[in-house]
Amino acid sequence: PHCTARASLTDRARMLSRVLRHSAARLTAATALAGAGLALGSAPSLRPALARAESSASPGADNPLLSEAYFPRFADVRPEHVVDAMEARLTAAATKLDHLEASIEATLAGGGAPDYDALAGALEAITESYEGPWTTVCHLKGVKDSPALREAHAAVQPKVVAFETRLSQSGAVYRGWKALKQDARTWAALTPARRRVAELEILGAELRGVGLSGTDKARFGEIQAELASLSTAFSNNLLDATKAFSRRLTRAEQVAGLPRTTLELMAASARQAG
Repeated sequence: PHCTARASLTDRARMLSRVLRHSAARLTAATALAGAGLALGSAPSLRPALARAESSASPGADNPLLSEAYFPRFADVRPEHVVDAMEARLTAAATKLDHLEASIEATLAGGGAPDYDALAGALEAITESYEGPWTTVCHLKGVKDSPALREAHAAVQPKVVAFETRLSQSGAVYRGWKALKQDARTWAALTPARRRVAELEILGAELRGVGLSGTDKARFGEIQAELASLSTAFSNNLLDATKAFSRRLTRAEQVAGLPRTTLELMAASARQAG
């Protein structure tokens, strides 16, 4: 969530868990479709309907970051869309997390263990709801940077980091995964991929401080926020330095061997720079 290219061990564990969780869900859905004779490859008539559904109006239709379309609407996103979209998605994600935690606690109080599909599905919905638009913002910041976009990004990043920390340190979610693993019958019924997902979720929570409390927990949150801020500052400085760098080439041998398209691009840049 910090818009960095480098991921910590904790982040890699969490990302791998999400990939495995998403892949397992897609495999289950594909199997169900194939069993019902509805494989997309044999049902071209479904494609227009899917396209219409993706482009249909939604509550956030006026804000491209809230669009439910499958692909991000990069060309339509403006800096002024960022804060409203992210605050809306983070608020919705927090509400979903509240409900999930209450459901897990109720299940555990009754002596049971959460259902894998329900737990993994709920976490996927929560993370996708805010990480989708945030990833779009981070990408645009890297390829179409502007002062306005930086300002919007800086205004939202602390809130993203705070929610990400809360989600990764959720005691209820952590206990839910632990209970799932400790239930011998349920654990035995899971596929190896799903067991790995659960193990990575448990590991990720432990690495991100689920066992902390009081001042230690607060300090961990402060460190996460500071790391995100420093990482963004470094990225901004690097991008500024890259934009500011130039080298004047005046002899043909200096560009010998470069493709024609590269030469044309360099010439255009030189003309633009005067």
